Amino acid sequence: MAKFKVTEVEFDTDANKALAKKLTKKYIGWEFEAEDEEDADERAADIVSDDSDFCVYHVGYEPVKED
Repeated sequence: MAKFKVTEVEFDTDANKALAKKLTKKYIGWEFEAEDEEDADERAADIVSDDSDFCVYHVGYEPVKED
């Protein structure tokens, strides 16, 4: 399994900017595991959405560099 971290996220908060900002702040830097980049692309929004209970429009992520 590879590790990835969320670099950007856009939630559907019905134009509630304060809530969107709070949620975004919570998930930026959040790490998750996936089989590979293709799997991460398929799973990223689902993982964040499932945890936050909000629909996600977009999630950006990058691989976590292992030392």
